[in-house]
Amino acid sequence: MSEQTQNLMQQLRKVTHQPTMLMARHHPGHFGHPGHRGPGRLLHLISQHDGMTNAEIAEALDIRPSSVSAGLKQLEENAVIERRPAENDKRVSTVHLTATGKEMVTNMAAMRDTMSEKVFTHLTVTEQAELQNLLEKVQQGFSELDPEDPEFSQLRTQMHPFGEHGPHHHHHGMK
Repeated sequence: MSEQTQNLMQQLRKVTHQPTMLMARHHPGHFGHPGHRGPGRLLHLISQHDGMTNAEIAEALDIRPSSVSAGLKQLEENAVIERRPAENDKRVSTVHLTATGKEMVTNMAAMRDTMSEKVFTHLTVTEQAELQNLLEKVQQGFSELDPEDPEFSQLRTQMHPFGEHGPHHHHHGMK
C-alpha cells in the first residue's frame, strides 16, 4: 500500500471504530436498532411490510422459522407487535405493529436522523454528496475483493491479528 492508501484505511478504521459505531455493530438487533440479527431486524421489516406471515418473514430475512418465532415472541411479550389470524386462512397468523411498536419505529427513525445530522454537520451539502459518491466507490472496491485470494487473506490477518473480534473472542463452531 502507498502511504496515502494506508492513511485512508487508517481514517476509515477510525470512523468505523467510533464508540457509537461499535455499539451498533456489536449489539445489533436490540430494540431500537435494526441490526443484522434479533428483534430489531424483525421490527424494521415489519414496519415496512405490516401483515406478513412467519414464513414470509423467514424468507425475507433468510433465517430459520424457529428464529422468527423466537424473535416475534420477544417483540410480542414487549407489546411491540401482535399476531392476528390471516383473513384468508385462520390457521395462519399475520404480524402487525402495535401502537407501541409504531412509536418505537418513529423514535428509531428520529434518533437516526438526529445522529446523521450531528455526524455530518461539519460537511456542506456538496461535501456530503461528494463523500457519498466516494464511499460508494470504496464499497465497490471492497465488493471486488476476492476472499479466496491469498493476498486478501494475508491482509485480513494483518488487520485482525487475533481474529475478527479481538484476542478474547472465542469461535464456537464453523463459520
